[in-house]
Amino acid sequence: MQLDTPLNRSINANSARDFLRPKINLRKPPTKAEEIKILENAIAKLGEDSYLGPWLQGIRAEVQQCIIGDHFPEITLKEADARSAYIVECATLRADSLIASAVKKAERTDEEAQAQLVKAYRDADQIRESGRAALRLALDRL
Repeated sequence: MQLDTPLNRSINANSARDFLRPKINLRKPPTKAEEIKILENAIAKLGEDSYLGPWLQGIRAEVQQCIIGDHFPEITLKEADARSAYIVECATLRADSLIASAVKKAERTDEEAQAQLVKAYRDADQIRESGRAALRLALDRL
């Protein structure tokens, strides 16, 4: 039993067989032009309603440049997942470091503010005592 999916509707048995067995001589490696043609045929045959068609269309230029330049595509989906996890981990570590640094700085600032507040209260007490002493002296002279 074949499922009724967009991919199955867009690819009949003959086109699937042709897709899996492209008409190139496999006794020798395909040329760059043949590989690009295979890519283009896959994109066309899979169509927009498939899972791979739009994805292949999205990376077509990059894959074509890799073929032309004799480069293996540098990143696979597994590598992309690993790289993105690494980037997230690094960003998290950096964020944690920044937060820890900010907390320490805030704690120091709070301690300094508390110390200044205690000093301000002492200064205010001294000013009050000096004022009271001056008032007492003034009253004694009256």
